[in-house]
Amino acid sequence: MRILIAPDSFKGSMSSVEVSKIMAKGVHEVFPESTTIQVPLSDGGEGLTEVILHAAGGHKIKVRVHDPLMRPITSFFGLTEDGKTAIIEMSAASGIELLQADELNPLITTTYGTGELIKAALDQRCRKIIIGAGGSATIDGGLGLIQALGGRFLDEKGHELLSGGGQLNRLAHIDLKWMDKRLDKTKILVACDVTNPLTGKEGAAAVYAPQKGASAEMTAILEKNLQHLAHIISKQFHVEVSDMTYGGAAGGLATGLVTFLGAKALGGFDLVKKITGLETKIKDADFALTGEGKTDRQTLFGKAPWSLARLATRYHVPVIDFTGWYDLSGKKALEKAFTAIIPIHPHPLTLDEAIRQTEDHLLTSVTSVMKLIKTGAFISLKKS
Repeated sequence: MRILIAPDSFKGSMSSVEVSKIMAKGVHEVFPESTTIQVPLSDGGEGLTEVILHAAGGHKIKVRVHDPLMRPITSFFGLTEDGKTAIIEMSAASGIELLQADELNPLITTTYGTGELIKAALDQRCRKIIIGAGGSATIDGGLGLIQALGGRFLDEKGHELLSGGGQLNRLAHIDLKWMDKRLDKTKILVACDVTNPLTGKEGAAAVYAPQKGASAEMTAILEKNLQHLAHIISKQFHVEVSDMTYGGAAGGLATGLVTFLGAKALGGFDLVKKITGLETKIKDADFALTGEGKTDRQTLFGKAPWSLARLATRYHVPVIDFTGWYDLSGKKALEKAFTAIIPIHPHPLTLDEAIRQTEDHLLTSVTSVMKLIKTGAFISLKKS
């Protein structure tokens, strides 16, 4: 029996590499002779660096940058074994996990630190940069990142804007003439964890601002500001970005990278699929196991387990999704894609309790499901 194990991370608890190992352990407890193929996944969010370095080789480099509130922190980026490609997780400098709950405020949080990571990669002479656009605390359209690289966002009087998405309503002109010239010779890929556009009812503000600390009033301000940014981009660069697929990823960071740095935006899952050879591996599997910390409506917007399930459907491979929390929003579409969705926690827990017990509960859940599969196979064999 060949079993593909391809989970995403359980945010705040276990990386996708760690989840893969626990799942494999559960499988081998019941099917010791089975072959497990571990392919840890990322959709562009937390864990992208580890996933790519796990597949391609390389190491992490520590860098001093600024967090979403412009406080100095130690961050990192990945460097592939050949020294030519950098892997940057924007969440490592501008991520929501870097802030306390009472610090969340997308009107003032900035992607400046992510721009500093790009500069550090350029200093390493990297000429290809992969940026994971997920897990952000920001909705600034890439304002801070471009400022860190030498760009200037100016108001009507020629004064430079301060940090944060709350400033974008004052934008009158974008000056890129002082941008780092090394960017002209650098290929940039943006690995996006969602397909949402920049603006509208499925846009960066409407869907994601509330989870980044925005009130209804703040969300409306951010939506209006992103619309204004799109208007200035259209007026100055003659590019329409409001409805661009992936444009809303990381609070509109993907829009800024594509527009101002000539980056190519793609699904993070598609990038990882290519690097890991996932499609070839899933063709030969009898079934697949995946998982993530929370399965809900947002899973449908390009998250790794959802994308895996869609890929598996082409080859008629069943996929079982193990999740720390199953929110029934999107239930109909989710249960059409996955053969089964298994919440791993056996009883209600606080978030802290759930995080602490994820490893034990995941192992128990995988082992139990494997026993059910073994029982089903036995009954089928007996009847035949």
